[in-house]
Amino acid sequence: MAVEDAGQWHGLAVSIGRPELAYEGSWEVVRTAGPDGPIAAVVREMLSEDDAKVWAIRFAENGVPARVTG
Repeated sequence: MAVEDAGQWHGLAVSIGRPELAYEGSWEVVRTAGPDGPIAAVVREMLSEDDAKVWAIRFAENGVPARVTG
């Protein structure tokens, strides 16, 4: 998955069932956050609930670029 702007961040938040993460100004926080920070932890936890193919479909439905490899 690749999130490159506020719209895609909103799409990811909606996809994982946590739309409240896409609050006003959240993209500025997320794009500078580290890969091991609390936001990444929430996303990782949510992603562990389904397999990659399910997430790829959800992301596509919400405008988040993603693909399944391997």
